[in-house]
Amino acid sequence: MYPLVPLFAAGLLWEGEHLAGMIRRCLTHRDRSQRVAAWVIGTATAAAGVVGVWTQFYMTFWMLPALSRLNEDLLQERGEAYRWIGRHVDPSQSVMASNPGIYLYTGRRTASIIGMSIDWYRHDRTRMLRPFRGISAYAAKAGADYIYLHDSDYGALLPDAPDEARGHRVTSRASTGIPKWTIFNLSVHRSVNSASR
Repeated sequence: MYPLVPLFAAGLLWEGEHLAGMIRRCLTHRDRSQRVAAWVIGTATAAAGVVGVWTQFYMTFWMLPALSRLNEDLLQERGEAYRWIGRHVDPSQSVMASNPGIYLYTGRRTASIIGMSIDWYRHDRTRMLRPFRGISAYAAKAGADYIYLHDSDYGALLPDAPDEARGHRVTSRASTGIPKWTIFNLSVHRSVNSASR
């Protein structure tokens, strides 16, 4: 898409000049209705232009830097779990996570915890919770040896029922309270968590 930006910009400028010329002609028209229509269209076009420029500046100078800082904070927060995976999970094993992109930080194969969007749109809690009810079997079926879950993943995957999903983690969970992250070894149903770190 980026190589086409100059073409889009040229087309926008050409259309803008054409629209401005039509509005100028209508502003000097004899018929009052044409002048009123020109003012309405001109005002709406100017307002849309101002909103568009403001939105672009807002996104470029405020929103994107804030998102970048948030991503850096999340990476720093999750870095401890990623380092643990890199040190303790054999390179031939795989990790299931809500973000399969953790392979970029761990070098391990990953699988994704998948929630169907149709279930989310229909607010079908039973179907949304299905992967969490049998998460050990779900992960094993996907070929995962470990499951990595951060506390915030439950709300992202199941905005309507994050606490209910937490209760359906691996059955022999060995932790007290709700840790920030937990890594489950499926071969022994043993959890490693950050509750005491």
